Amino acid sequence: MTPADIDYPEDLPVSQRRDEILAALRRHQVVIVCGETGSGKTTQLPKMALQVALEREAARAQTVGQGGRAATPPPAGRA
Repeated sequence: MTPADIDYPEDLPVSQRRDEILAALRRHQVVIVCGETGSGKTTQLPKMALQVALEREAARAQTVGQGGRAATPPPAGRA
């Protein structure tokens, strides 16, 4: 699953504020979201948290993968 696979119904108020909420989740460990009953808090916020987690995991994997290759010494020559 990638962040692009996550669907947000545009008719929900929380989905309409997705960019703001995602930015807050990326910057802060704790984010408080208030909204009316039926605004999508229970269904959409976990998907947004998953999206941020997937983005972080992808960035971490890329960094570790690149760093690992760069730090690996060349193979020793054979005698």
